[in-house]
Amino acid sequence: MKTHPAFAILKALKSAFPNAVVHPLDVDYALLTEFAWHNTHRLFAHSMFQQGLPEWLAEKGDCDDWAWLLRGYVIRRNWHQSESRVPVAIFYLHYTTRQGIVHAINCAVVRRGDNLAVLPIEPQPHQGGPFEMTTEERASVTLVIG
Repeated sequence: MKTHPAFAILKALKSAFPNAVVHPLDVDYALLTEFAWHNTHRLFAHSMFQQGLPEWLAEKGDCDDWAWLLRGYVIRRNWHQSESRVPVAIFYLHYTTRQGIVHAINCAVVRRGDNLAVLPIEPQPHQGGPFEMTTEERASVTLVIG
């Protein structure tokens, strides 16, 4: 897995979310493909269903909890499946949805051709996976950390 320095990841995140405070927490990051993110979310959802955690629960298993769970799931899988131990470029973020609700999700940095791109991911198992954010939603992102 090729690694990318945090400054390149930071540049991609700031380009995608120009109004956000962005905090990369590592020096280098490994990138997964967009296909791998779809598969990773499918495996995450299956794991959560097996553990009896299939959906959103107010204040117990809500959006921020799911975003941290997906990030932790990816980190754990990376520890067990990679000898390099370079963290995967998955981040936790806050934004305002089209419906005006503050929401927490994940995003991953992926390679598209010669460029880095940001892939938003809804972490909740029953309705989740990678998706496209509107321009307004991208502008509403206030925090990206990871």
